[in-house]
Amino acid sequence: MSEDLKTIKELADELSVTKQNIQYHYQRLPKELQLKSSNGSNLINSKAEKIILGKVESSSKSSSKDQQIEKLTNLLDQ
Repeated sequence: MSEDLKTIKELADELSVTKQNIQYHYQRLPKELQLKSSNGSNLINSKAEKIILGKVESSSKSSSKDQQIEKLTNLLDQ
């Protein structure tokens, strides 16, 4: 059974986030989900991708809420 594997860069490009962001979440995955290619590159399978996607989406929601709060605070200060 062939599985669709991606590199950290491929997933970062797909999600429009930095490689460092993906690497951060990748390093916090359970060891059994951290895969390596024969040349030592980190690989992400579909299960790991779903976990990372959830973390990235959660982070971006928090960030956009913080931005909205900052805008409202600035409006109130005027």
